[in-house]
Amino acid sequence: MKAIRLEARPRKNQTPASDGLPVVACLEDAPVPEPGPGEVLLRLRATALGATEQAVLSGLLPLGVAPGSEFTADVVQDREGELVGARVAPLPSVPCGACGPCLAGNATLCPVRLIPGRSARYGCLAEYFLFPRRGLFRLPHGLRDFDAISLLPLASALNLPRKISLPGRVLVVSAGGLGLVVAASLRGLRQLLFLAMPNEDAIESVRKFSLHRDPGGRFPLVVAACDGPGVLARALDRVAPQGTLAVLGMPDSPSPVLPLVHRELTVIGIGEGEVTAAIKCMEEREVCEILSRARPTIFPFAQADRALAHAADPSNLRVIVDNLDQ
Repeated sequence: MKAIRLEARPRKNQTPASDGLPVVACLEDAPVPEPGPGEVLLRLRATALGATEQAVLSGLLPLGVAPGSEFTADVVQDREGELVGARVAPLPSVPCGACGPCLAGNATLCPVRLIPGRSARYGCLAEYFLFPRRGLFRLPHGLRDFDAISLLPLASALNLPRKISLPGRVLVVSAGGLGLVVAASLRGLRQLLFLAMPNEDAIESVRKFSLHRDPGGRFPLVVAACDGPGVLARALDRVAPQGTLAVLGMPDSPSPVLPLVHRELTVIGIGEGEVTAAIKCMEEREVCEILSRARPTIFPFAQADRALAHAADPSNLRVIVDNLDQ
């Protein structure tokens, strides 16, 4: 089978200890892995490349991780037999179930929980790959693969109204397609939603859903949809004094402390959401229509290395690796 291997290639005068070490994706032959206890063998159907993969390529995550976090797949081997042939997708994380937060019912705060795409063993950028059995769920028959790979970020975005009371005006700051996911999750609420993202065509295409261009100025609530360089810093600059900054995705840099203190800001992490809520939300036609405005660039798995290079540019709103017809 074919699989992606990541390789660090330092620039001149740069060592592996330098920050921002450039990483190159190589598509190579690899043996089909053998599942261990509690694992299943999956065959990739489709995967979306986003902020996690950008973080790996830019050196923000350790080079040893197995890339690929949002996927749909078919179960090929299952020691228990029950899932063989099922079409599945990953849960946001797999908690240990035994630590203090897990036993207290706060599994999303488990300090050793497994997160897809951030583990040395569990990443989906291979034709066949392993995954913990209890970290998967069956996909509904009517949900298309290219929509299903947006379930995890959509589930997180749906958490926002549950965490705080939304003010009348909300600004979403994004570099790419994650901003559209947040917009899709919040559409239909009474709040005025504004989008600040580089792709003007994408913003124009969703205005009919009562999503508006960034008017400038500061907002009582700003959502940093961290899917590219500089999003967190730009979002922080737009929060009004005593306002709230909500962070979704993977920031490319730590948040500076002084603006938080001087403007008396509140920062919240949106965190993981319920996949069942995201599936229900995806049943609404408008949600899929908003997400479709990202106009994905689709690569076959045989060009997965090119797809990763393409995804490293956040102006490419959505990059998908398709293994459905292979």
